[in-house]
Amino acid sequence: MNQYALPGTETNNNIFSACSLQSIGTVLVGKQDTCFVDREGSFCGNALREADEQCDAGFGNPNDPCCAENCRYRDPTFQCSDGNDVCCTNCSFAATSKVCQKASSERDFSCQETSFCPGNSASCSIQFKTSGACGNFGQCRTPPQPESARCQGFCEATRNQISCICSGVQNECKICCKASAGAPCAVANSSLNIQDGAGCSQGFCLNGNCREAVLDSTERIFSFFDGFSADTIARWFRDNIVAAVLVCTFIAWIIGGSIVRFSDKRKMKKFNREFDVYKEKFDEYIEHRSVDPRVMTRRTSDRQRRSGQGVRTDSRNFEMAPLMEERRMIQ
Repeated sequence: MNQYALPGTETNNNIFSACSLQSIGTVLVGKQDTCFVDREGSFCGNALREADEQCDAGFGNPNDPCCAENCRYRDPTFQCSDGNDVCCTNCSFAATSKVCQKASSERDFSCQETSFCPGNSASCSIQFKTSGACGNFGQCRTPPQPESARCQGFCEATRNQISCICSGVQNECKICCKASAGAPCAVANSSLNIQDGAGCSQGFCLNGNCREAVLDSTERIFSFFDGFSADTIARWFRDNIVAAVLVCTFIAWIIGGSIVRFSDKRKMKKFNREFDVYKEKFDEYIEHRSVDPRVMTRRTSDRQRRSGQGVRTDSRNFEMAPLMEERRMIQ
């Protein structure tokens, strides 16, 4: 296995080395009993048509015109679903004039030709080019086997040689060829560069040079959220039900705690305001009533007794006496 991605033009592009097969086999044997288990039935809501589903509009899309929430057509006369089938228009097979696959560019390795809908099916029959430029100065061809690459490399198409990757950082992003399997790999033409963005040992190719790939913090954040969608979140919750419950519980605990804390703060502020008002009134009363009310009561009683009047007691004096005593204890 190569240390970075290949363009797919080599004849053994889909073949693993003996070392890679051994490493992969060890992992597969150890995990086959727990990981490779067939899913029981289909999962309605993941935007993938599975098993006995007629359609699947995905999670959070209840207003799809063709597909209902139970993954069945809304009308028995519907032939397909616009959300699941590329050759579907208004829940019916699209006309043969509808393009379902655009032709690939001359720098693309797929060699795809412009394809049209068949008119009697919802699937798109992909057509391929049998000639024309592709990839890194290669040529489209009809492959000898279905799984073989359709884009023939520059070396095979123009020189009847074998495409290879030159050693050394300075030549990794150049078109290289070798005469035979055991021959050395050399630069075919110094003016022919592998297309920008192709992988190399240090990162990616740019203008024929291997540049180190460094992502800044902003790019990393955007690349992390690029694949996020409602379907992705729903699939993650389904596959990680325990973690999902813990996350939801933690979020609910944070929200609930914040609400309780906010309520307690409001109650405390209200209590402090009322306490300040009562304290201010109490201080004003004490300031104007500097003499002990009980002494004032005794003096008033003596005057009333000498004048022959009955003793009248001001209830307010006795009501304030405990407050005065409490204030002296506080001071």
